[in-house]
Amino acid sequence: MKQGQSTGWLDIWSGLGAALAPRRCVEALRDRWVWAALALGLAGLPFSPGPMPPFWRLVLTAMTEETVYRALLQEQLEQMLPGRRGPLTTGALIASAIFALSHLPTHTPLMACLTFFPSLIFGVLWTRHRSLWLCAAMHCWYNVAFFL
Repeated sequence: MKQGQSTGWLDIWSGLGAALAPRRCVEALRDRWVWAALALGLAGLPFSPGPMPPFWRLVLTAMTEETVYRALLQEQLEQMLPGRRGPLTTGALIASAIFALSHLPTHTPLMACLTFFPSLIFGVLWTRHRSLWLCAAMHCWYNVAFFL
């Protein structure tokens, strides 16, 4: 499919199926950026807001948010708005801004704005590997580090 061309629901479902291929996540482990992103997750340690929610909730939230913001929204934005600056695409920037705004109802304004930065990392990982498992696992790790 060419950039700028609209996709149908069949293309979206096909893309989701490919993004769930475990092989993509395993292959991503050879990328030094993945390991750097993993280490950056520790930056959340000083910001713990209180007790950790149940682990299943952290996993479900991470998978749901990454499906919506990476596999659906960022994917479509990257097709409609080509462009990149270094590792960041226009789609990743816009998806991350929307991601941060979506946290306003449940977070303080500062904390909601700060979610923009981990979202950029997840966006770069999505652009590099197109692995929903990788993005969700990284998101879950960031949530766990945040609540520790």
